[in-house]
Amino acid sequence: MPSVKNTQRKIQPPGLRRHVALPLVLLLCTALGGVLHAQGLQPPLAGTVTGTLLPPAGTIIRNHAIIQFQRENDEVPGRIYDAPSNEVLIEILPVYNIEILPDGDAPGQGSGAPPGQLIRTVATSGTGTPTTRVVINYTLHFTGNASDNVHVIPAFAHGPSDFLPKLPDGDTGMLVFSDVDANGVYDSHDVQIASWRDSNSNGQIDAGEVQLTPLGRQFPPGTVFPLHLVFRVPPDTPAGANCFVGLEGTSVADSSAVDPKSPDSIQNIVQVQVVEDAVVHISKDANVTQAVPGNVIAYTVTAKNVGKAAAKPITVTIEGVTYQGVAIADILPTLSTGEPVPVTPTSIIAFPPDGVTGTFHFSNQTDFSKPENDPSWNWHSTYQTGDTVVAYITSDGTNHYGLGIGKEIIFKFDVPVPSGPEYTDQYPLINVAHCRYDTNGLGVQTVKSNEVPVNVQGPLGVLVRDTDFEAQRPPLTPANDSVVDRQTIQVAQAGTFVYFTNRILNKGAGYETFNICLDPDATINPNKWSVTFFKSDGVTPLRDSGIGLPLTSGLLAPAGANLVNPQAYMDIVMRVEIPEDAKPTESNPNPFEAKFVVCVSASSNIEVADTTENWIVAVKSAEMHLANFIPPDSEDENALTKFGDPGKYVEFPLVVQNLAPAGLNGGEVDVYTLSTPVLPTGWSVTYYRDLNKNGVLDANELLPVLRSGAVAPQEKDYLIARVGISPYARADVTEPYGVQDEYPLRFRATSSNLPDLYKEQDDIVKVNWQNRFELQPNRQGTIEPNGVTIYEHTVTNYGERANRFYLTLTTGHANWTYFLLQKDNGAELPQAVDPVDGVSKHYVDLGKAGETNDKATFLLRIYAPGGTPQGTMDLTSILVTANDPGETTPTRFPGTPLHIATDVTFVVAGDLVLIKSADPAPGAPVRPGDSIEYTTTFFNKSADPLAQLTIQDQISPHTAYVLTSANKGSDPLPANLTGVTFEVSRNGGISWTADAGSGTDTSVTNIRAVFTGSLGGGAEGKFIFTVKVR
Repeated sequence: MPSVKNTQRKIQPPGLRRHVALPLVLLLCTALGGVLHAQGLQPPLAGTVTGTLLPPAGTIIRNHAIIQFQRENDEVPGRIYDAPSNEVLIEILPVYNIEILPDGDAPGQGSGAPPGQLIRTVATSGTGTPTTRVVINYTLHFTGNASDNVHVIPAFAHGPSDFLPKLPDGDTGMLVFSDVDANGVYDSHDVQIASWRDSNSNGQIDAGEVQLTPLGRQFPPGTVFPLHLVFRVPPDTPAGANCFVGLEGTSVADSSAVDPKSPDSIQNIVQVQVVEDAVVHISKDANVTQAVPGNVIAYTVTAKNVGKAAAKPITVTIEGVTYQGVAIADILPTLSTGEPVPVTPTSIIAFPPDGVTGTFHFSNQTDFSKPENDPSWNWHSTYQTGDTVVAYITSDGTNHYGLGIGKEIIFKFDVPVPSGPEYTDQYPLINVAHCRYDTNGLGVQTVKSNEVPVNVQGPLGVLVRDTDFEAQRPPLTPANDSVVDRQTIQVAQAGTFVYFTNRILNKGAGYETFNICLDPDATINPNKWSVTFFKSDGVTPLRDSGIGLPLTSGLLAPAGANLVNPQAYMDIVMRVEIPEDAKPTESNPNPFEAKFVVCVSASSNIEVADTTENWIVAVKSAEMHLANFIPPDSEDENALTKFGDPGKYVEFPLVVQNLAPAGLNGGEVDVYTLSTPVLPTGWSVTYYRDLNKNGVLDANELLPVLRSGAVAPQEKDYLIARVGISPYARADVTEPYGVQDEYPLRFRATSSNLPDLYKEQDDIVKVNWQNRFELQPNRQGTIEPNGVTIYEHTVTNYGERANRFYLTLTTGHANWTYFLLQKDNGAELPQAVDPVDGVSKHYVDLGKAGETNDKATFLLRIYAPGGTPQGTMDLTSILVTANDPGETTPTRFPGTPLHIATDVTFVVAGDLVLIKSADPAPGAPVRPGDSIEYTTTFFNKSADPLAQLTIQDQISPHTAYVLTSANKGSDPLPANLTGVTFEVSRNGGISWTADAGSGTDTSVTNIRAVFTGSLGGGAEGKFIFTVKVR
């Protein structure tokens, strides 16, 4: 197995890397050089990928040079100047590779390496079908440089195995699934992609016994794809019995590209062992599988004892305090810069079993070679920026706990994805957790969770459309109305459901999850008919991403360039409930009874959205009590007011009572249909039964209902109306302005026995104020001495109120001149005193979001005085602030990185010109392994000689320098240049050594030519070197 250092390298993105600590998991181990086999995955990925991903096909290799020189007759002797060459561009061709991790061999097979995972499980007693399910997590990596697909099949080592893997019906076999949610847990909606059934009962995987379900789509290079290998353990399997299973994979684009060997093993075999002891399963989950800078990723760690004995505590001493408990530790993923992701401290929370208390600990350790008691671990109880580890143990230093059978520990934390030019456009965040505990007879165990990949990606796009024109219409689709992007129900019967099927296509470059809702501005639903979204079967409800969050599509692959025949899509069913008392609208001004505009937006950027329409043209028509419920036993018919944010939920507990007389001659049991006759446009209401009558929507109550339960005379039924506030809702849209509007709601319960009998309850929601604004973009440019450069910036108000935005300018040089100007007329921006700090500042006045004046563009004009040295850098920033207009005493809105822009300006000079060329010529494609020869031609365009010439060139990260290939070409040196030496740097130009040796050297970062003598006016020369594409 690989060392901790090697495995840690493999879970970090390409680029700058640092070794992030395996927190308590390593602190608790007696040896820090490696991690023991454990039930669960081995420490991070045991294999040969992610550290050296190929440049993507189509990648442009860029190269240019910079020359340094001195003027012999300069008025400032010894002053150094530089000048850039043109840039040479060369394209890389496609290469296909895949990797399945972790690697490992079966006993007596492969290269003799141990299995990649040791998973412990238990067996049930009895002679029936097998009931203990084993779920083995694997990770598939697309390691080529072009989009690809893959065939994955199960593998079984019969010889060393003590029992056969079983299918749910008892036959020998295994199943392979894609882990749709990347949560390390087998879910009912995970997609089966391969299966093996031992049809001839010989315990071997033979030709024709494996069934493949193609993935049906292309995956971009660098995609991390989680997989499950699933089977059952035969009943009464004795403790100590082992089974060796695994996966194999082949590229679809290139059948010769198979899962490669690692340095130690050639298989992907896992050892599954039956025990009669504690078995803790640990899993990781994230709320998204794709994110963009600015998103927040919510991570969840779950450790559950699925064994037959309690998990016992292990002992750890931290800062002189002894802790005894079950320990869980999370390795924070690293950004493309190599730094650990930041964590929101207030989001870190644990959910231990009842009666158990525990503590969090944090560390910024990066060196695994240190012993566990080394002070450099620096364990502390408060999260600090730069920490690499979040750890939890079921002990507070005084009280110590294990983990009972069936008990689980959950902890959660949020990670905001930072933005900035230092981060690459696309990189993976791969998160993993470990758990450590003691057992009765197996000793101390270390288990590892599944790896949770979240891809930080770029371009997004979405299309949602009708399906009634399809040659093969989905089942729940109306007849074709021959109208583009619309579906129509001509007549709907009161008291029934009507259905529409819409198709979602991902037009983006990577996988994406999409939010689904009704567009509140375009939807016309005057009767307030209830709308529910389902998966394509019309039965399975679409899931939201958490209480208070929108419905989501789940992960959807890119549709590809041909949207008529997409590579991937998702069908959703919109169901409309037509109430029993529905009737045609009198004097209807519209050509329909209802028009529903379905809006689908990217979860990582809701501005990326599309809509389609579903119409209902016509509808054919057909004592009790309702009140607000206030736990524990109060009722109130007065309107209650609740506050909420756009896109979130508020809940109103209700109680409905059957007032029919009870007793022998009393009334009948009744069921009450629930509806919402008054509801703001774009809002939603879902009803649930409050089974425990506590006024709170609990986890076991999340089953939507259209009606109450059966209510006997004089009895009551308790309900909860969960109101979804439109994501487009505003706090104040009507007069008087400056005061939060009241959004009225009306809940109705209608008798099933007497359809004309109903009662209503009015309530109110107020939307919280929303304030947001941005300053964009950052700029970079050049300037000459005694010259001027101008940068353009835009302030945009996304808030709900008009406001004044103050600009604070922080200049780079005291002797330079800076102006903030209006774009239209070039006049200086007006100034006023900021009431928060009493300082006079330039400002812009903007209207509220959506108005024509909700943004303004201004100019920053910079003048550099004559004599400014070439190479001088000016760093100037502009900060935008705004104050809450509703406060009598001005209070400043909280600042964000989007409120500041930075302009970087370099001073340049130009006595000497560089011209860059390449062989093959720019624009020609190349493959990994091809050579590129670069030539830099330098020319003195001035009349004076130039001395101390040095040409420096940076080696592209997609290429490797060929040692001693640097030369001056076949022509002699220009007159008065007496010699040249070639040097290389391996640390970005900090230090230089002579160019020596042979072959390629990937550690070389820069190459330079150092000339002696001087270059006369009008003279030119050449500098040539060779690289190979990696």
